[in-house]
Parts: sequence; C-alpha cells; structure tokens
Amino acid sequence: MDTDEIVVAPGTYSEFIDFIGKAITLRSSDGPEVTTIRPPGAGNAVVCDHGEGVNTVFDGFTIFGGVATVGPAMANVNSSPTVTNCTFSGNRASGQGGGMYNWNNSHPTVTNCTFSGNFAGQEGGAIHNSGDSNSTLTNCILWGNIGDTFAEIDGSATVAYSDVSGGFPGTGNIDADPHFVAVHDCCITRPTNQSGCSDPACELAVCEVEPGCCDQWWYSACAELAADLCAMCPNDYRLSAGSPSIDAGDNTAVPEDIDTDLDGNPRFLEIPETPDTGNGTLPIVDMGAYESLGGGCLAVTSQEVVCHADGTTFTVNIEGLNACTGGTTQVTFTASGGAVGQELCFTAIVNDGGFCCSTEICVTIPDCTPAALPSDLDGDGIVGIVDFLALLAAWGSCSDCGTPQACPADFDGDCSVGILDLLILLGNWG
Repeated sequence: MDTDEIVVAPGTYSEFIDFIGKAITLRSSDGPEVTTIRPPGAGNAVVCDHGEGVNTVFDGFTIFGGVATVGPAMANVNSSPTVTNCTFSGNRASGQGGGMYNWNNSHPTVTNCTFSGNFAGQEGGAIHNSGDSNSTLTNCILWGNIGDTFAEIDGSATVAYSDVSGGFPGTGNIDADPHFVAVHDCCITRPTNQSGCSDPACELAVCEVEPGCCDQWWYSACAELAADLCAMCPNDYRLSAGSPSIDAGDNTAVPEDIDTDLDGNPRFLEIPETPDTGNGTLPIVDMGAYESLGGGCLAVTSQEVVCHADGTTFTVNIEGLNACTGGTTQVTFTASGGAVGQELCFTAIVNDGGFCCSTEICVTIPDCTPAALPSDLDGDGIVGIVDFLALLAAWGSCSDCGTPQACPADFDGDCSVGILDLLILLGNWG
C-alpha cells in the first residue's frame, strides 16, 4: 500500500518491476554493488506508467542487461518517480533511451546515479525524453553510453552538478572523464559497424564463442554475447583518486534521509587533495553513486570553524576517516589574523599507533568580527554610561521614522525613545 517501504536483500533478481501506481519506496539494503535487477527477457526492467509521482522511490539498485525497443532499464510514461543511488549499465534499446525512456509528461527526479555502458539504436544513449517530458538530474555521471547521435541525453532535461560526456547545459556540469576504477568494454554494447573488443578478457571470450565478432563485424548477437559474458569482467563505477567528479556535486539535492553511499561510507566526504567545485558547505558530495575515499591521507566527514571572543582568533575542528586503518581521526588547530576570505593551509599529521600519514588541509579565513551590540550606541563594544546618556538625549518621538540610522536609540522600532528602549539598554548592560 502507499507509503510502504520494501527493502530488498543483496542478490541478482531476474524479474520485471512495475510500480502499478503505488507511492512506495523500493530500496536495496546494501546498494547496487550487490543488488542487481536483470530482466528475464525482452522488456522494460522497471516501469512506471500509472501516474506515479515523487513519492514513488527507487533507491540503490544496478539495472543491467535489459533489452527492449525503448527504455530497457527503466521506462516512465506519464509518471514522475524519484530515482536515487542507482547504476544503469549494459542495457540496450533498438530504439530510444538506452538507460531510461521518459514519455508523455514524465518528469523523474534522478539523484546520485551513474549511467554507463548503455546502448540505443536511436537517440539517447543514456536517457531519452519526449512528449512534454523533462528529467531532472543532479549529482549524476553519464559516461560511455552510445546512441546514434552520440548524445548521452536526448530531449528536454534539467541537469546540474553532473558529469556528462559531450557536455550539457546547467549549473555545475562538467565534461571530463570520471576515471571509474574499472570499466570493461565487454560490458559496453557497440554499434553494428565496429569490430572487436578493446578489453582483452572480453575479446578472448567473445572470439572463442563467435569468431566473426572479431574478424568481421560486430553485430547485435555480439552485443548480446558480450553482455552475457560481462560477469567475467565486472565494472567498478567507484571514482579513482583525482576524478573530477569528486567534491563536485550539490549537497542540497541529496534527499534528507540519505547519509551513506552505496558502500555504506558517509555520503558527504571532503577529499583535501581535490578542489571543491560543487555546491554547499564542506564536506561536498561527489557525483555518481559512490563517494570517493580519496587516495590520500584523510577523507573529511565534518569541518567546523569556531570564532573566539577576541574577534581575530578561530579554531578549526575536523573529523575524518584516515587511510591507514579506516578509523576516525580528529584534527584541531587554532589560528589568528589573516585577511577574511583568504585561504589558509596547514599540514595535518595523522598518528594511529605511530606515524600514519600527513596531508595538507585548507580553510577559508572567517570574519570573526563580533556583531554590534544592539544597545551599544557609541560603538565601543560595551553598553555603559555613555550609551545611557545618549539614550536620554534622544528621549521622545523620532524625527524620521523611516530611517533606523536617524533614531538609533529606538531599539523597539516604535518611532519613539522611551521606557521600553531604556529597559532593553539595561538588559544589555556590560
């Protein structure tokens, strides 16, 4: 029934999924790395065509090996579901939308998903939108999908803070190799006019079964065979150290109930060695389904800057996962001075039963100037006798009610200086 949550255990499931209009959440317990939907035959692996809305949630699956005319992994018709933390790979459409097909006023919201290795015989190697449909994608990676126009996304889409091969208009989008840990060509279906596989394991396996795929032309049966052999060389869509997709997402787009990635690691990790190009306060979420632990010393899970009362000194408190044991490490340092807004860098040495590693961490110097006291009329940082005398001198109606600066002793904003203003001043005395 509506509002139910169905939690799926790890495994590969040979079936089709139809939400039949239910506003339910279907999620995996341990993420797409170990939870795969592989349909048993031709057809759409996941279907929303009964007017499903944002409360229909599909979370944490790999959809692989789908074969259909359109949208072999997911097809949405007059429906707008929420799709989060999913991987679409190795699906092939003879028509449009190798990964997802949206038609007839469909507006799915797709967050922290990866589309790679999908094939469409027509438009939209990853996603196709038509019939007044528009998909919204944030923090996603679309790379290595093939359509006849070589465009990852076909039709209208709102895309932000995503890595799209060939580029796509939108705030925070990039067009740069995401540097997946491992992607094998045997998992990528090829167009019919190209021969062979570039991946040695795939090429050997396919050529042994069907030599014509490698010494003549790569045709549809070769693509099906390559997909069947994909288990011999599984893909790993985690991000390698130095990936431009690290710390490049939008924190505000991550659903409030999502605090871990598909490996169970914190969904928000700051990698000091990688520039922050995303949106939000540190740490910034990565693009794609997995949060990078980085290749360095410390992956920061939280960072706090606290100003001291003197107005110039501040303390930085950092917590993160260290590269030596994976345990939690806390780093604290205090500094003062410097121009507000400038970058201050320091070297953090991590010890875990002995020297572990060191890394450079940079923070922005904050403005620690104390806020002016509301009753400090002379601006000396103290509410005292001078302020009391200034209030008495201004006693009575204000000459200009529209400009607060013209009547600074009118603390309660009633266009006169009187007993209430005096009480406010006495309450702030000192």
